[in-house]
Amino acid sequence: MTDPYHPVYLGDLPKTSTANQSIWRNIKVSKDHAFIVSDGAGAHHMQIFDLTQLRDLLEPQVFTETALCKGVDSSHNLIVNEETGYAYAAGSDSGGETFRGALHMIDIQDPLNPVFAGCFADTRTGGCGTGAAHDAQCVTCNGLDQAYKGREICFSSNGDALSNADLTDKDAPVALSVARYPNVAYTHQGGLTEDHRYFYLNDEGDEYPSENLSILRMFMSGYRRCDLYRYEVGSKTIRDDLHWSSCDLERGRGRSKFQKIECIWYQCRDC
Repeated sequence: MTDPYHPVYLGDLPKTSTANQSIWRNIKVSKDHAFIVSDGAGAHHMQIFDLTQLRDLLEPQVFTETALCKGVDSSHNLIVNEETGYAYAAGSDSGGETFRGALHMIDIQDPLNPVFAGCFADTRTGGCGTGAAHDAQCVTCNGLDQAYKGREICFSSNGDALSNADLTDKDAPVALSVARYPNVAYTHQGGLTEDHRYFYLNDEGDEYPSENLSILRMFMSGYRRCDLYRYEVGSKTIRDDLHWSSCDLERGRGRSKFQKIECIWYQCRDC
């Protein structure tokens, strides 16, 4: 991907020997290792792949994982905070040392020897109060609230609400606040701006009720207050994942092309 217009295929890492067939993979990279999970795949576990194997490769190869973390079976998403060296498996409720789909915490500071660090569930959220997370972003906080500077804060999209928690102490994680909004369908995914001032959140299913058609709803959330803003985009498509770099925001849509939203409308009172 050095030249994004001319990507070079280097090889294939198949599913694990104990996994069921599944088209879903989620991959995160920390330093020189990739961490791979699969959803609906039975005992797939978390694959760990040493990316240095790709250096100076002359022809494509079929690889095997460098190491395997068996604490979880299937996971929908994997979140990595490279600053702290922790990974968080989300939606991992099909076996292993799981907690009904809530965040499964893994110490990956030694990537080939991952260590289970515990689980966290905000039981005010998620299906039937499970705290099950669909996706999350975990960062070392550098936002407006001085009380949380330097703390590891995780923002979790939990299906029915946005939950944020202080997971600095893995033995004593603390649920902080829950942000809810009207006519929720499925609180799906989002992420922070670079200055950690706002969190943008999408709902994957709120285009179905007629009163919500053509609306892309986003949270702009600080560490002391959460406010809901609406931005009319004039489309009736499924909002899947949001992607951004610098000052541009793009939303991936399930049934149509990406749409770019410029940041000129980022106006919000201080949180």
